[in-house]
Order: sequence, then C-alpha cells, then structure tokens
Amino acid sequence: MSKDAERMSEKIMESKVLWYPDSKKNTQMDRFRTQVNRDFGLNLANYNDLYQWSVESYPEFWAEVWRFCGVVSSRMYGEVVDISKRISDIPEWFKGSRMNYAENLLKHKDQDKVALYAA
Repeated sequence: MSKDAERMSEKIMESKVLWYPDSKKNTQMDRFRTQVNRDFGLNLANYNDLYQWSVESYPEFWAEVWRFCGVVSSRMYGEVVDISKRISDIPEWFKGSRMNYAENLLKHKDQDKVALYAA
C-alpha cells in the first residue's frame, strides 16, 4: 500500500461517525419488517432476518414490496415471478401487470410544484 493510501486509510478510520440508526425502530425498513411479520405470521427480529426471508421467499417478498410501496397499476400482476425458472434465465417479473413508471416515481411529490424541466 502506498504512503498516500495508508494516510487516507488512517484518516478514514479516525473520522467521526456521522449517523447512527434510530433505536426507536421507526424506519421504513422496520415498518416493512413489521408488516411482513404481521401478514406472514413471522418473527423477523432485524434486517438480517428480513434479508434471509427475502432470499428464501423472494416471490412473497417482492409481492409484499409492491403492496408496501403502494404501486399504482392499471392491471395487477397474475404472478410475481415464475419460480420454475432460474434467476440467471431472467424470468418475467410481475407478469401481466401494467403500470406507469412516471406516475409511481412522482406520486409522493408536491402536486403544485414542477417535477421536470426540459429545454
């Protein structure tokens, strides 16, 4: 390691922590985890538990993400993903759904403000 890299590494290690997670568990991630626990009768205690469930039960996880995020669609999906296909085969996700991506990306913004300027 070069001297400059060593100095930079030491400086990073000496830096102050800028943020700690809220211990009151009021993040969106915690709200989502609580909803998953309630809806699936689980007891996921933390992020690692939620992550493990998302890997083991990915169709259910993504269906719950869709619901939790309040995705607006003109047609609901019939199937989240075909689990008979491998992920490496790039299966179709949310088959049958129809949605407007812009509507979903902008739905939480102030309705009286400009969302996009074009020149």
